[in-house]
Amino acid sequence: MTSGQPGVQPGEPRLLGKAELLGLLRRADAIGARPGAADLDGGLWTLRNELFRSLPFWAASAGLLEGPAESGIVLYLGAREGLPGYFPSVLVLDLAVGRYSVRTWDVGRSSFTGSEIATASPLVCGPPCDGSDLVIRITRP
Repeated sequence: MTSGQPGVQPGEPRLLGKAELLGLLRRADAIGARPGAADLDGGLWTLRNELFRSLPFWAASAGLLEGPAESGIVLYLGAREGLPGYFPSVLVLDLAVGRYSVRTWDVGRSSFTGSEIATASPLVCGPPCDGSDLVIRITRP
């Protein structure tokens, strides 16, 4: 896994374990960043951090859960504090060939912040970040 801007990021992002990731996603859902975390039954979701190919340079932590086919993927990106900027923001995932809907929630603002359609393989998208952690849900449209 690589980061988008070598030299800007002091070290690789910390990959989150399943229990910590589920806790962060449930907390984000409770404050209004609604990735559909209410349906995150831990037994049906699998930790798949190996799907990260490249993370945005601003990511301090990251975790990815893959659910049943209709549920898609939910991931959490923890933002580094104090950077002068958070652009460009490029996320690359090793997903199967196809079209995907990518929806982003800003945890700090408790709001939906972006939606895009991306194709894979690999999936490349640009989640908007202003310094807050993000929750991203990826499904087949």
